[in-house]
Amino acid sequence: MSLTGLVRTGFGHHAPGKVSPLPGRSVATAAMETVALVLDETVVVPATDQDARDLMSRLRVHHRQLGEGARAAASGLVSGRVTDTLRTSGELVGVPVPDDLSKARDHLQSAASAVKDLLVTMGAAGLVCVHQPECPPATAPDFHTAHPVLRCLATGYSRLCNGVVLFEDTGYLKPNGGIGSPSRPLPRVGGESVPA
Repeated sequence: MSLTGLVRTGFGHHAPGKVSPLPGRSVATAAMETVALVLDETVVVPATDQDARDLMSRLRVHHRQLGEGARAAASGLVSGRVTDTLRTSGELVGVPVPDDLSKARDHLQSAASAVKDLLVTMGAAGLVCVHQPECPPATAPDFHTAHPVLRCLATGYSRLCNGVVLFEDTGYLKPNGGIGSPSRPLPRVGGESVPA
């Protein structure tokens, strides 16, 4: 199936350098969709040389956006592992697409795997959400329903995917410094109490 066919099946086709997620979707979600498209063994992409160039362009834009997001979110405190993965994946997505279609497919799969590794590494560092459906941001009313990524039962706190730290008995701390105390009964998430 070519990218033209994918447009008809719901995947957006964007001009090179102009990949942007639909309203309400994050850069990580858009990147995961492109990665899944390239790595899906049931779909033969790219079908043409132009498809190969378009998909590589999308992967490059996603990579750039993820890198910008990592640097902005961490304010210069990006972990060494994220930095290393960002550099390694950047080297791979920066290589020109081969003219031979079978070599282009192999190269795209390698580049998509590198972007996937970057997403996983950034997700583990709490810089992006890789859950489906995507976790609500810390600013959403239902922020407490985000997946816990770290639990410390001994001290009674959990860190959620959206960066919120929940304290079992005293409330929560949001990434922007906002605090809150539990004002009503605490719902249970994964067997632990969290503020509503």
